[in-house]
Amino acid sequence: MSLVEVKPILIIGAGPTGLSLALALAKNGISVRVVEKRTEPFIGQRGGAIMPRTLELHKLLGTLSDVLRVCGRPLSTDLFLPHGRVPVRTFDMAPYIEPTPDRPYPNPVMLWQSRQEEILRVHLAALGVHVEFGVEMEDFEHNDDRVIVTLVNRVSGSSVKEIVETPYLVSAEGAHSTVRKMLQLTFHGETTTQSYVIGDIEVLDGLDRDKWYFCGETSSKQVSLCAGEDPTTKYMYMLFTGAELDCVKTSSSREALIEEIYAVTGRCEIKFGNLLWLSSYTPNIRTVEDFSKGRCFVAGDAAHIFALSGAQGLNSGIHDSVNLAWKLANVVKGISPSSLLETYGIERLPVIAGMLEKTIEVHKKTHSTSITDENSDAWDRGGDFDMLHMHYRGSPIVVDTIHPHDALSSPYAYVSGRDNVRAGDRAPDAPVFVHSRGTSTIFDLFGIAYHTVLIFSKNPDMGMISFMLDSLSKYPSGSVRTVVILPQGHSYTDPKFATFTLNIVAEDQNGNAYASYLGKDWAIVEGNAGITTYFDSIFV
Repeated sequence: MSLVEVKPILIIGAGPTGLSLALALAKNGISVRVVEKRTEPFIGQRGGAIMPRTLELHKLLGTLSDVLRVCGRPLSTDLFLPHGRVPVRTFDMAPYIEPTPDRPYPNPVMLWQSRQEEILRVHLAALGVHVEFGVEMEDFEHNDDRVIVTLVNRVSGSSVKEIVETPYLVSAEGAHSTVRKMLQLTFHGETTTQSYVIGDIEVLDGLDRDKWYFCGETSSKQVSLCAGEDPTTKYMYMLFTGAELDCVKTSSSREALIEEIYAVTGRCEIKFGNLLWLSSYTPNIRTVEDFSKGRCFVAGDAAHIFALSGAQGLNSGIHDSVNLAWKLANVVKGISPSSLLETYGIERLPVIAGMLEKTIEVHKKTHSTSITDENSDAWDRGGDFDMLHMHYRGSPIVVDTIHPHDALSSPYAYVSGRDNVRAGDRAPDAPVFVHSRGTSTIFDLFGIAYHTVLIFSKNPDMGMISFMLDSLSKYPSGSVRTVVILPQGHSYTDPKFATFTLNIVAEDQNGNAYASYLGKDWAIVEGNAGITTYFDSIFV
């Protein structure tokens, strides 16, 4: 796809949030520039869990096959008391769930954050976008029609300033976002009373790499060590916490860290190698009240910070990016009004606020419960943490002519079942047979650069389908893809389709598509009026 000829959107930060945003924009044909103040890519596990809904977004971005090729399954957890040799408990934080036609990726996977970033960078490079390392944003001037940014390039050892103009500035620079601070966006929340030491260290011998090892109590000291998905490396992710832990001392050196691990575990037979990285910090649990101000946006940790419990931070950043990217792209192309960008914060803030509450609850339980308490749910990371349940039903651009716009008790309200998919919910998958393509899935028909309209007709009405397609043809070329889903047992070779020109025709396989949707999609509407109501609010 050729890039739209405008000044590049400038993204500050090349972590998963910034990279996924850049990739989504580039796939929409939007020129983008990504700068990162680090002089080289981060190497390490850190945010190592990718949740089911995020896997579906990787599918949308075209990166899923690479993720699945190198990722691993979450390890079972062993809990040991201090100096213990036999675990007091063994369990799975997120028990394995069998895939179903509507949820093909129901389980989280493990992947070093640096490897996920590498996958995103490779896909970006294929589109001609390369991260500029060693470039830091120093200042910016916010205007009605553009943002003027001062960048400083420190790669050569000297500081070379550059003044650039961008139609939009996006901060994906992390929790200490300069853009957020300069915009004076309120960062609501709290600072926890618990501190952590985290890092990646080689474990050469003496510890089972097939289990996630926890030893000790958070009321005193607790250490955990977890191997990554790559069997060729000896590195394990280390997390140390506890009310009695001296984080400053423990993080002062490799030797101090190992000494403290031995003191808690009593397992001096564990042989450690290289320390890849080590950090000490006290988590904040916060979110901005506004995700944007004028032409400047915040995403990922720049917009919200979660407790470590739940592995929601990295994942939520990618969700921010996908939500924002198509809206920015449409506005830059001139096919959508700038008011569309307001829905980014409107949709994301309730979801983030709801998940912050859940992670705070789990965080407090984890730090107030003994590892010997088998009745505690403090270690449960299933349920809403898969991120499949969140919705945007309350968004002003969502149209649902089937269901009343009733009050929503939670942005995570979602009841699985045939009668419960609403406009704004996650779209289910289903196997279909696409004419001229063969066996496929509904997810295969979705794309990051266009809307997909699924037209269900239990008794195919050629006149109504034709009328709908004619109505959709008035919208910008390439911005809408129409897919007619025929009921199980109906074929495109039926004579009634002989003179009928369709975008894509898919035949339901085993009735799963109709079971999941019952004729409804993102903008769930009956007839032509509802379709035009939705798209007239999206396009100019």
